[in-house]
Amino acid sequence: MKSSSLFFLCLLLSVSEISATCGNIIYVKHDAIGFLNDGSSWGSAYKDLQSALDEAESCPDIQEIWIAGGTYLPTVDVGGGAGSGINNLVFNIDFDIKILGGFCGWESEYYERVKYLCPTVLSGDHNGDDIIIANMNSVDFPFSNDADNSYNVIRMKNLTNDALLDGVTISGGNADHPSTLSKQIGGAIFNDARGLNSTSSPQIVNCIFRHNKSAKGGGAFYNYGVTGYASPIFKSCQFQSNASEDHGGAFYNHASGALYRSNPNFLSCVFDHNVSSDLGGGLYSLHEGSAEAAPVITQSTFVRNKARLGGGLFIERTSGASSANPTVRGCIFFYNEATENQATASYGTNNVGVTPTYSLYPEATVDQINFNTNANPLFVNSNSNFRLSSSSPAIDKGEVDSGFLVSSTDRDLDDNSRRLGSLKDIGAYEFLTCPAGDRIYVDASSTSFRKGATRSSALSSINMALKMACNCNGSPVIEVAEGRYVPHRLPDLTIDEDRTNHVFKLECSVEIRGEANTILSADILNNDMLFSSVNNGPDRDDNCEYLLQSTGLESLLLDSLNIRS
Repeated sequence: MKSSSLFFLCLLLSVSEISATCGNIIYVKHDAIGFLNDGSSWGSAYKDLQSALDEAESCPDIQEIWIAGGTYLPTVDVGGGAGSGINNLVFNIDFDIKILGGFCGWESEYYERVKYLCPTVLSGDHNGDDIIIANMNSVDFPFSNDADNSYNVIRMKNLTNDALLDGVTISGGNADHPSTLSKQIGGAIFNDARGLNSTSSPQIVNCIFRHNKSAKGGGAFYNYGVTGYASPIFKSCQFQSNASEDHGGAFYNHASGALYRSNPNFLSCVFDHNVSSDLGGGLYSLHEGSAEAAPVITQSTFVRNKARLGGGLFIERTSGASSANPTVRGCIFFYNEATENQATASYGTNNVGVTPTYSLYPEATVDQINFNTNANPLFVNSNSNFRLSSSSPAIDKGEVDSGFLVSSTDRDLDDNSRRLGSLKDIGAYEFLTCPAGDRIYVDASSTSFRKGATRSSALSSINMALKMACNCNGSPVIEVAEGRYVPHRLPDLTIDEDRTNHVFKLECSVEIRGEANTILSADILNNDMLFSSVNNGPDRDDNCEYLLQSTGLESLLLDSLNIRS
């Protein structure tokens, strides 16, 4: 009996050692109840992210980490091992790896992940007791009760563009150390490219930086290219309600040292409700010596940010000749505030030139060279929903050049393809122009150019198709391919609301036609036991309260849809 027990134990250890390395993906799920919890599947997922990072660093076969929705706390001191104080704990990423969040914990293919459906939150709030403050004039904005919060939620170093952080929310970073600079900057992420020829230039996609703050700069993100190269790429990211007691309410970009570069690239991003006590409410960029600090900001929206100067952004050169200037094109700057000089509400500069092109901002003079205008962008809601209304002057006013051509990988903040109309739109969101013929196609597996006009260019979301249908002149028809569809969150809910609030919202007359196996499901986690005798068991806790909601419709036709759960 003893020998057989020993054999069984050795077998278990062997399986545990090799299971996570059998594929190139490690799985993380905070409430996983598997037997091994070795990261080899959703059923046996690691419960914390740091365990997955440690495994991936030791195993070159592992290329991706998939994280299910939930809140995850940093557990390791940046110097390695357990930290001496809870505030020092971070997620330390110093090798190239692809980290993808926002899964619900059942997906087997990447395209099955629905954006914002099951939020993955990397939080510096260890006690989970932050008091959120909406008043931007409060000295504690955007949160208080923060003595337990990490100085930095994430530290990045030695990363190339092969490194990816995708689909996570980073919140609760409080970089307020009394003396150590690296712990006074970058509450959410400190991207460290200090040191001779150091590099840290990851891709950051579909991420939300919310409720972070710092004492010295970059409430959410500090990009530190001092004698190094720090040029991360941000696509479809949101910087919301972050604050700095110095420069860069959300983002601080720093380049110093001969010939070194800190040139972050922003595409389809939103900076809203960020506060700096001094320069650059949304973004601050500093060029020192002969280094380059030249952010490229494309089709992004800066709204309701606040600073002493440069409510939206501030670009500064303290010394040295200009080797490269920042690029701002196809952007909207509106409702920003500069408390000392409102003329710099959109952007401010010191010894550097910034000439936006194809952009909307109040200080602009209408011209035929740079194609800027001071027209109001006419958002759906000027305080909270920065998508374009149907009469917005930003629709079909984008630039026509190599950077604005149709591309299957060029997406707006809602993951729609760019240039749904005759030209691309200005700002972070593309207006959902109805296709010719008032017929819209949807396919859950669509990964191509998503225009909705043909089967080969189908949208991947029924929610987006429903919004597009309301922009049609006739009686729109939505053709939905076979597959499983779950509703996105309601647009007026924040991403950390209960998932049972998801719904397919029908706001205009429409026909929705499915195929033989087109399923509309309220089972968000895909875990219902359909033949269970308990109709409201624990497997139903994630289900929508109701699946479809109609308001003021004159007509509605639903055909060949399997509506369940």
